[in-house]
Amino acid sequence: MDRIEKIVIYKTKSQRSALEYRLYIENLKKQDDVYFSVHYIIDRNGNVVNIIPEREVSIHDGNDLHINYITISLLVLEDEKGEFSKETVGKLLERLVKKYHLNIDTDVIIKDTN
Repeated sequence: MDRIEKIVIYKTKSQRSALEYRLYIENLKKQDDVYFSVHYIIDRNGNVVNIIPEREVSIHDGNDLHINYITISLLVLEDEKGEFSKETVGKLLERLVKKYHLNIDTDVIIKDTN
């Protein structure tokens, strides 16, 4: 990616750990018609897995392909009550916003996939 303009956070319910979800995404590669990746996965226990480098494109939005080329994507795994590691997500978000000179109020998109 030439520039990072946004951070998109996908929240989804899952009992998987970040590592288990990473393996799930890896297995999607075996299917010809499925394209999905994210830069980071954060599980409800605060574990973070970086799947691809920040400057590589992740295919996370099939409706708006342009957004894939200008965003860093985070997948936040929630428990059945919608709880997740707010502290870990906050720290990662703070680091990325600072690193790429973004505004947390205008440059962060949250999408609930539940």
